[in-house]
Amino acid sequence: MISFIVIGYNEGHKLKTCFKSIYKCVEFNRLPSYEVIYVDSKSDDKSLEIVKEFPSIKAFTILGDCNAAIGRNIGAIEAKG
Repeated sequence: MISFIVIGYNEGHKLKTCFKSIYKCVEFNRLPSYEVIYVDSKSDDKSLEIVKEFPSIKAFTILGDCNAAIGRNIGAIEAKG
């Protein structure tokens, strides 16, 4: 299994493009087993609403202090691949 981990803060304007790119990669490489994880750093834009448009994506929101390392670590802990 391959895990794609995406982290972000107020990245709503880029997320659809990012997720579509991941799915094109999966399709092109005929990956049989994968997961997409999004870790949000308390965005106040529409990031989480956009993620909900992709039901197969596992979304997590950081509740405490936020930074990129924390986001990556949460993604890595939750990843199965």
